[in-house]
Amino acid sequence: EWRFDSAYNGARELATVVRGAIGYQAERQNEHQRTIECRGFTVVAGKEEEVWFFNACRMKRNTSVYEQVGGISSQEAEDMVAFAEGLQVTVRAWLEKHHRKLLGG
Repeated sequence: EWRFDSAYNGARELATVVRGAIGYQAERQNEHQRTIECRGFTVVAGKEEEVWFFNACRMKRNTSVYEQVGGISSQEAEDMVAFAEGLQVTVRAWLEKHHRKLLGG
């Protein structure tokens, strides 16, 4: 579960970077959900099924953290890691094109 959680948190931080870059500020309540559903993030992700997958992972993570420990399979963890790695490439390319100054280089 730690691999799933770590990958999920990394992907959420990438989504938060995009959210901030476009000037969207999520309310504190349901911040994870609002970040994932943010219109700007949806555009960056490029595919509705990726946003759906990320949101499903958010719900899975919530269940595993707050209700049922041990409910994440190794395949789900690997899928989340692959998603986070792909998202990192996508977000970096988007930042280079639209917000290069945020990369600090």
